[in-house]
Amino acid sequence: MRGEPGPYLRLLAAAADLAVPLDVLVELTHRCTFRCRHCYIPDFRAPDGLATERVLALLDELVDMGTLRLALSGGEMMLRRDWLTIARRARARGFELRLLTNGSLITPSLADEIAALHATVEVSVYAVDPDVFDGITAVAGSLERVVAAIELLRERSVDVLVKTPVMTLNAAHTGAVARWAAQIALLRRAGRDV
Repeated sequence: MRGEPGPYLRLLAAAADLAVPLDVLVELTHRCTFRCRHCYIPDFRAPDGLATERVLALLDELVDMGTLRLALSGGEMMLRRDWLTIARRARARGFELRLLTNGSLITPSLADEIAALHATVEVSVYAVDPDVFDGITAVAGSLERVVAAIELLRERSVDVLVKTPVMTLNAAHTGAVARWAAQIALLRRAGRDV
């Protein structure tokens, strides 16, 4: 019948009625490899807030509460020594897992580990112009490292979501990012590398 919500909307409504947090983001650390001009983190030297055991227990609590999707973030989440342990537990507990990273620390071996997680990786690409991108991150060569990380993940068939936070510093560059991301997606579907 027209006008009735579908199963997904009914699920969302039921979860809201029961205060079930279907989608949760956990910031693992404030430390970061970039110093983005728009960042909200006040102190990149702040110690990690929760011990590994507490984060793992939190995952169990979220399962019990009915959470379906989990995002791990930071700062740069991969600066936390135990992030992979946490991510593995999250997948073992059945979460749909998203890793929010700037990509600067991804190596071939780490890309292999990420591929084994069957997680979606979200990476911010502020511009495809190195001067603009590096100007936003305040780290020379950061665009090159991010693009290399995306390529490593793509080679392993990892789902990568390119995000572009829009600000005055990059507003004129969002179209170029969209075209670049579309080209990568089309080439991947065709089974070819960039």
